[in-house]
Amino acid sequence: MEDYINIREDIKDENYRYKMPRIETVVEGRGNGIRTTITNIYEIAKALVTEPEYIVKFFGIEFGAITKFDKENRRATVTGSRDNDTMLASLYKFIKLYIICESCKYPELFITCKPKPKPGSIVMTCQACGHIFEPKHNHKLTIYILKNPPRKRSYKKPQQVSIRDDEEEKEKEFEKVYTKEDDDKVKDAIKSINSFIEEGDPDNEAITSKIKKICKYNKWNRTTRTLIVCDLFLGKKIYSQIPIQAELLQMLISTKSCQRALLGYVDRLCEENKGVLNRAPHILKALYDNEIVDEEMIIEWGKLKTSLFTTKTNLEAVREKSEQFLTWLEEAEEEGEEEEYDEEEGEEEYDEEEEYDEEEEYDEEEEYDEEEGEYEEEEGEYDEEDYDEEEEN
Repeated sequence: MEDYINIREDIKDENYRYKMPRIETVVEGRGNGIRTTITNIYEIAKALVTEPEYIVKFFGIEFGAITKFDKENRRATVTGSRDNDTMLASLYKFIKLYIICESCKYPELFITCKPKPKPGSIVMTCQACGHIFEPKHNHKLTIYILKNPPRKRSYKKPQQVSIRDDEEEKEKEFEKVYTKEDDDKVKDAIKSINSFIEEGDPDNEAITSKIKKICKYNKWNRTTRTLIVCDLFLGKKIYSQIPIQAELLQMLISTKSCQRALLGYVDRLCEENKGVLNRAPHILKALYDNEIVDEEMIIEWGKLKTSLFTTKTNLEAVREKSEQFLTWLEEAEEEGEEEEYDEEEGEEEYDEEEEYDEEEEYDEEEEYDEEEGEYEEEEGEYDEEDYDEEEEN
């Protein structure tokens, strides 16, 4: 049975998932013709997801030796006599320079060549965290890679599917990527984000930017992004974590599709943990109070008969537990609509009363002015008569 070792030299954990075959060498020939043959170079290159020629050329540069790569027999030779430990130490150096991401430290680098401007450079993209960078070192192997770019990987054209006009409906679908073939990628992304948070103590904006960058690189939609966020910041302690992570959740769970995914995540947690099921109404209220999920979305969720996130039996159990809260929410919404209607009616009545009062005041003032005018006229007549009588006397 082939012996496997960790790809990263500094990690001693036997359960570390990134492994490669231990390098196997045979010393052949004698005198000036002595050479070291690597018998499992193809298996090592496959584990590292790189070209076997790059590893062989790296050995030649490091040891100042002549190398030969035999594609037919899948063997590589390096002139001179070297034991397994010496070859392994050199291999680990290659891994550190060309396989390990400088940001997340995962062996997920994908190399592409940028020939212009001359002399050109290689670009490294991490498939785990999305970090893109050019190597800071000037190792001679870089020149060899530029002259011999990595072979294009085989691509299978996806099956054509019908295009939906409703983007929200498309986002409601739970991507297979999260639960099946690319589950490891999601786990690696979560580890990468955790490392980013622990090492740098970033603010919520930096965390949001990092998560969106990783999801964009992996072409994960908002539903998958929401589930990753839930795994990172909520988990089984969801009730106590909601108020703590409220600001970050508001930034990352802003659309209807995101809110649906979050409620689906609650359904799934309830299925996995009875303690969470018992607190379902309190969790919903916390999401509502902290303005993470809208009132209408919770009411819509409460009316679902089936879900992509959980079984029908569990769905019914969660709705039964949350029935009282859902009823309260619906009644509160109806009362709010009635209050708005009453306020509008009240404003109309108030306006009519104001108009009526203004008309009354206006009429009273007119009457008063008319009476005063008549009184002044009478006084005027009286004064004239008195004046005439005085003149006659």
